[in-house]
Amino acid sequence: MTASRLAMPARAASPPARAASPPASTGRLSPPAPPPARSGAVAHDISRIEGTLADLLRLTGSIRVHEARVRAAGLRLSRTQLSFLGWLAERGPTPVSKLAEWADVSQPAASRALSHLEAAGFVRRHADDTDGRVNLMVLTDEGMRARARILDLMRSQLASALSDMSAADRKRLADLLTRLVAGLRAARVTGPEPS
Repeated sequence: MTASRLAMPARAASPPARAASPPASTGRLSPPAPPPARSGAVAHDISRIEGTLADLLRLTGSIRVHEARVRAAGLRLSRTQLSFLGWLAERGPTPVSKLAEWADVSQPAASRALSHLEAAGFVRRHADDTDGRVNLMVLTDEGMRARARILDLMRSQLASALSDMSAADRKRLADLLTRLVAGLRAARVTGPEPS
């Protein structure tokens, strides 16, 4: 270091410089450079999105909202029980151990939830054809109807919430949410890029 550099007083941290205007287009397509991780506008947008997603998660994960929905559908189901109905409807017969793993609950807790569903006639046990020691949980027709009542109610609530949006706005929202979920899945799988 030079003596003149040593003698300079320390400067207070200044805000990051604004990015220069992009160069004029050459007509060639090139991938856009990623925005700085914490530039003012990007950080503000990320903060707004993060806050909105947190609100959405709180709303959709709310015990009171869940209880109001199942009550309106004439059902008495816990969130775990409802999620089991969804899993079985989408993926078919499943062992209790797999349902417990997927729902991130203990096997005894999953068994209790499934016993309630079985008593209500929403699921039944079926011996696995390849391993008779394993019981598969199977969704019954009554279970399908119960799930359909909840889904119909949820779709009606969503349609009401979206009712003041134009068709173009709804399509754009659906497209953006799909892209966001794909991006979050990719980030989860690959992890953040090293800096």
